[in-house]
Amino acid sequence: MIPYRGLYIYPWDILDQDDLASFAVRMRNMGINTLCVAATYHAGKFLRPHGRSQKVFFPQDGATYLPVQPWGSGISPIIATQGLRMEALQGLHAQGLKVAAWTVLLHNTALEYAVSAIHLP
Repeated sequence: MIPYRGLYIYPWDILDQDDLASFAVRMRNMGINTLCVAATYHAGKFLRPHGRSQKVFFPQDGATYLPVQPWGSGISPIIATQGLRMEALQGLHAQGLKVAAWTVLLHNTALEYAVSAIHLP
């Protein structure tokens, strides 16, 4: 059994890669076999000294960065304007990396407003 060696990574760091195939090779060469991608995230300020496109990144507050299926209950996710597309995730998987997701659920201003707007009878 191959041991799990995951790297927690933000979608904007994957989007910053020019070539996902060579990125996947670099990850595998470091012993990484799983990318744990942030599916949702809260507002913040990220300093990225090695970033290619931006040295400072401000994520959208409460946005979903991965493709999602809509769910019921009157609450709709905010889809990030700079999110990952399914083709990118499938490409990473085709290059031998497993892709998992993690999420921040209770640090979300937009969701707070959406939930507070639901009126129960």
